[in-house]
Amino acid sequence: MSEVDGTNPGRADRGDAPASADVRGEGDAADGQVLAVASRGRLTRVEVAPRLMGSPAEELASDILTAVNAAFDDLRAHLPTAEAIDPAVLAARLGEFQEQALLSMSKITEAISGAMEKLRDRTTIHGDPSPKGLEHLLEETRNLVDAVAGSAKDTPQVEGEGSAADGRIRVVAPPGGRLTSLEIDRRALRMASEELAAHVVTAVNAALDDLEAKSREQSEAPRVDRRRLQALRETSTEQMASYTRALRDLMAGIERREGP
Repeated sequence: MSEVDGTNPGRADRGDAPASADVRGEGDAADGQVLAVASRGRLTRVEVAPRLMGSPAEELASDILTAVNAAFDDLRAHLPTAEAIDPAVLAARLGEFQEQALLSMSKITEAISGAMEKLRDRTTIHGDPSPKGLEHLLEETRNLVDAVAGSAKDTPQVEGEGSAADGRIRVVAPPGGRLTSLEIDRRALRMASEELAAHVVTAVNAALDDLEAKSREQSEAPRVDRRRLQALRETSTEQMASYTRALRDLMAGIERREGP
């Protein structure tokens, strides 16, 4: 069986590389006649049995696609995964937090007001314990998160595309780590199996590189009004300082009444 190793020796031999750099995934198809190995998020090796070069191009492409996807699935199964934050879920949770925060502050304000009423029989007390502006602040925060969620929802999904052998091998890679398309022109079957395998590695990794570049550009696109975010941050700090001063002034304003 012919094989091509696409690993970069300079990267693989680095002593300071993370442990995950040595993890690899393996996949096969066509009763083991097609093998694929993936590491570091890239396809590193493909093996194609020479006898398969007589198969129809569509059938060979399907077998290679199956092996490659199995290798990436196996690789992900051996690597730790980080849970992505869904802006829509974050917006929903923020809405729940908003309701809980307002309810909690309402109870605190009610308790302070009740204590003030009891103290008024023996003291002179001035001040307003209510957290002015809190509801508006929470509403602005939620609106900002909703804007991010809406922007993410409207963002079209990107796909990476790669080719090799003068376009005779084409690959499409969407987000998620699996290929959706691998096409082989029948003219590519005139190659030796080792040469074909080399072009498959090149095309797959080109598609993954293209996907990574497009995803990076998409993530760098402005989705949040930074001036609005900064203003919200400053308002939040000012709101907390104002509420703290109000409580401090309220405590300092307590004066014991003189008896008759």
